[in-house]
Amino acid sequence: LFGCVSRIKIDATKNTTTLNRSMRGLGSWFANFGERNLQLVEWTAELQTPKVTMLNFFFNPMSFLTAIMQDTSIKNNFDLDQMALLSEVTKKWPDQIEYPAKDGSFICGMFMEGSRWDTGQGSIEDSLPKELYSRIPVTTIRSL
Repeated sequence: LFGCVSRIKIDATKNTTTLNRSMRGLGSWFANFGERNLQLVEWTAELQTPKVTMLNFFFNPMSFLTAIMQDTSIKNNFDLDQMALLSEVTKKWPDQIEYPAKDGSFICGMFMEGSRWDTGQGSIEDSLPKELYSRIPVTTIRSL
């Protein structure tokens, strides 16, 4: 571990039973860890779904999406096996969301590689020059 700290890199090949595999530098990893912790602290303080959930902070994001389907299934007495997820990209960013979604959840933290989301047209467009990864605005995920 001392070697990893001195190289400012988390070695993913060692201690794989205790460390989450990561290719991030130590500074970036620590900042991301702090943001994940902040989301969990805010979530547990309110004991309700946050206004916007950073999907990329979850170790297993599919479990959150399954929870959305389960919640809709219970509320409407639908068969869970017949449920599907619907996603709609909004024109807003996380700081512009004032209230939680009435149905489903607002998520963010997704990126597109080699393309971008054009909020004006509401469609996928070619990426801008020298921009490999572009952020996707807040997306509404709900179950049908």
